[in-house]
Amino acid sequence: MKPSSNRPPLLLKAMALGRSRRLVRAGSALGLASVTLLSAGLVASANRPMTARILDFHGSGSNFWIRSSSGARADSVTRQAEIYDGGSLSVPDRNHWASFGFFGGDQRYRGLLVKTYDWGIYTFACRIQGHHIVGWSGSNGRPCSRGDHGIQIQRARADNSAGNPISRLLDFAKQASSISDLSIEPGEQLTLIRTQQSANNAAAVTVEVFQGSVDIEAPNLPQSGSVVAGQKYSSPSGTITPFNASAEANTCEMLRFLNPFYWSAENTPEEIRRPMADQLRQYREALGVSGQSPNLPGLEQGVVDEMNRARTNPALYAELLAERRQYFRGNRLELPGQVPLVTNEGSAAYDEAIAFLRATRTLPPLTASAGLSQAAQDLVAVQTREGGIGHGTGATDMSNRLARHGTVGCASGENVSYGSGNARDVVIQLIVDDGLPSRKHREIMFNPDFQVTGAACGSHPQWRSMCAITYANGYLEAGR
Repeated sequence: MKPSSNRPPLLLKAMALGRSRRLVRAGSALGLASVTLLSAGLVASANRPMTARILDFHGSGSNFWIRSSSGARADSVTRQAEIYDGGSLSVPDRNHWASFGFFGGDQRYRGLLVKTYDWGIYTFACRIQGHHIVGWSGSNGRPCSRGDHGIQIQRARADNSAGNPISRLLDFAKQASSISDLSIEPGEQLTLIRTQQSANNAAAVTVEVFQGSVDIEAPNLPQSGSVVAGQKYSSPSGTITPFNASAEANTCEMLRFLNPFYWSAENTPEEIRRPMADQLRQYREALGVSGQSPNLPGLEQGVVDEMNRARTNPALYAELLAERRQYFRGNRLELPGQVPLVTNEGSAAYDEAIAFLRATRTLPPLTASAGLSQAAQDLVAVQTREGGIGHGTGATDMSNRLARHGTVGCASGENVSYGSGNARDVVIQLIVDDGLPSRKHREIMFNPDFQVTGAACGSHPQWRSMCAITYANGYLEAGR
């Protein structure tokens, strides 16, 4: 039933704020190469992948270096290029990255993720130099595990004389050396490590274990053996020292690795996407960078669920907006059974939001955090009592509220909705972003780097109701 014309129309208001110590965005130049190892597809060794196929990269392809086992070199990297049979790829510096996956005949994910960066070299299938992050699932038959003698770190001496740095890097990969390789074999459980190697002294290697355990072996080392989560192994001294794995996991570098958005493309099959995302989720939960699960009230939980519906299936959410669009009368949205809503742009803002959603890539769902929700509640409590809009000042400033309850990784944001009475209306208001040309609220909600969220809602003396929603790419609760 159409609402009575004598009912006063509603007005809505929203505020957006995004901050970052080092905000990571899709396609930013971080000098990373992401490797996904999938099915073996080989008769001789079922654990070894067949080819590494490049899925994406950033920067000029001519600055990447690919070598095949025969020594042939390709100066240009393109999507769908392959590395196999002892071939290698090197990333020239921090301004380039490439993501690529390992595929076999059955296209089945085999539980190994690798990222190489900072002048790193990855040689197919289990040999590395430079800086890497390596994660094994807890499943059987993982590549580069015990059956493959693990990951081998080549500790050749680098030529640090003057000249082209890429040439020096490639020489580093080719040189024979009297220094033995370092072998890293994961335990049977879920395992995550980071290796770092000095460009000036290739024998100097550190291995940090974030989760699980690894056995490290190399001839002539003072000490070899098992290194467990929260420990760092240093070569050639052979010493094992503690480090704060959760704090290190809450950095830009590690949080990007732990984000499933960067491990699949739009056309990645669900049977590959799902186990990879689950493996990364287990890492985040074990390391605490997704905060602690809250017990949210119904409206707040509904807001989180509604945001995740929009992020995980934007095309379907576009149809929901298209259904609403038919009820515009000029700049008034007259939904059946509801008070008319006065808008700034009329149906034009809906048309733009629908086009955005239909063109947007599917994003991973957000995980609700108790600490982020409490930071949102701090703002709601003040504005419910005192009125006003915005993100607070002084002690109620967003950064101070977030810091009061935990530690943000390196990117955070906040949306505040005023005047919407249910979860769906809150989320649609922020997506349509009527009257705000920058569409900042939508940008924050669909930021692929954000993996954690919090929500709090309450009454407002001027706008009847409000909901504050906080976001971060990682969040360690206070006391973790």
